[in-house]
Parts: sequence; C-alpha cells; structure tokens
Amino acid sequence: MTPTWLALNLNRPCVVRNRIVSGTDEYGNETYTTTDIDTRCFLQPVSVAEIQGGRAGVGTHLLHLPADMAGRCDEHSQYLVDGISYEADGPPEAPRALHSTAVHHVEVSLMRSQA
Repeated sequence: MTPTWLALNLNRPCVVRNRIVSGTDEYGNETYTTTDIDTRCFLQPVSVAEIQGGRAGVGTHLLHLPADMAGRCDEHSQYLVDGISYEADGPPEAPRALHSTAVHHVEVSLMRSQA
C-alpha cells in the first residue's frame, strides 16, 4: 500500500502501455497488441548526457508509481508522461515497507533519447 506522504506526490497522470503477444504472422514471428493502464506518477530527472557535439541527448529519469502497479508493468512497457514516451532501462523494482511485507511503491528507471 502506497503511504499517504508518497501518494500526495504521485499527482502526475501517466500511461503504462504494455505489449501482449497476440499471435504470429505468416513468418512465425510474434505479433503484439497493446493495453494501456492509466495511473498517476512522480517523474524525477536523474541525468542528461549530450552526444555528438550537442545534437543528441539521452536523459535518465526515475519514475515512481503507486504500489498497485506492482506486477502490472515490466521492462518492455512503454511509459507516457505528459504525452512524452519513455522506455524502461531494466525491470521495475517494487520496494517493500520496512515494517511489513507489503509493496511500498514501484520504481522504474527510464531513458529518453532526443535527436
């Protein structure tokens, strides 16, 4: 359960877009459909790196989601915050509260590349 003090900061609307295998094509490759989960989040910038003389940038961010998102997103999910798309830089973490075994919240390390 997300604690009240953290829930107050999870005030930004966001969408978690999951890919689900829906079948195979004529070549035997998996095909996918997407499902969207509307939730709220807190997006924290971590770092920005410029590449190729300032023409491209890679930003890393830490996305905080409510505890009820545990198990509902993965490293293949797409994360949309304010209409901007971010990709996961690894699987989500679900820290547990110190005084119980309940999930405290969900954290996902995100990347966004710009040209």
